[in-house]
Amino acid sequence: MNKKHLLIFFLTLLVLSCTRCKEECNDPTDPDCPNYVPPTPHNPCAGNSEVSAEFTISQRAASGGPGYNIIIPVINNVHFGYSRIVLHANENNAQYTWVIGMDTIHTRDYEFIISEQYEGQTIPLKLIVQKTPNLTCFPNDNGMDTLVKYVNVISICDASFYGLWKGVLTTSPLDSMEILINNSNSPSLPMFDCLYTNIYGLNGNINDSCETDVIGGTDIYLKFSNQFMGCSSPTGSLMLTPDLNHIKIDYSLQVGTVITHHIFNGRRIN
Repeated sequence: MNKKHLLIFFLTLLVLSCTRCKEECNDPTDPDCPNYVPPTPHNPCAGNSEVSAEFTISQRAASGGPGYNIIIPVINNVHFGYSRIVLHANENNAQYTWVIGMDTIHTRDYEFIISEQYEGQTIPLKLIVQKTPNLTCFPNDNGMDTLVKYVNVISICDASFYGLWKGVLTTSPLDSMEILINNSNSPSLPMFDCLYTNIYGLNGNINDSCETDVIGGTDIYLKFSNQFMGCSSPTGSLMLTPDLNHIKIDYSLQVGTVITHHIFNGRRIN
């Protein structure tokens, strides 16, 4: 292939790459999108939008020491147990009204705990936003918007990260391994059912007897640690993809004074 053909080939790849990037974000009012249009004297409405009640739902996975106060986006399910629900309204400088069950709250950000009495239910989260509209750009905007989103409340016993996962370590892409994640029940103390999450196979042996101590988690995220040297002291975190069928576990093992870092990427097989 001569230099001219090589140049055409690489330019084609560049164009395709840029096209894919643009497809990922296509909002001219979002400064993070490649097609963002900032306001100009000739186009004062660029970058503006109508009043919106759009909001995000997350869970605070744990609170305490540095690095443990982690907020994870909610995909569909929330569970009572280790975490708090975190709501955030996207609109700036507005009046906010959250309607959560029997409660009405007037703040942009709101956190609360869902108790076990809501297990198995789908609960609505409603936000009403009021703000002086930009009538120059949006003459039909009445300055008010309402949005309702829903979350399914599940028991931590049904968290999506439980299951059998098969994959590889990034350091050994040709050697597959399995990791099992389950929970420990307590027949004598039913209030502590599923309190302990067990992760087997982090050291390459799924049949070992090592367990982990959970620091905090949500339906798709878990932070764990184990100081028992006989189990290689696994410490790290795991995260599921939005389809709930792929997992990434970022962790370290310690044997003696030697600490090794590992990243496991796997798919659900059970």
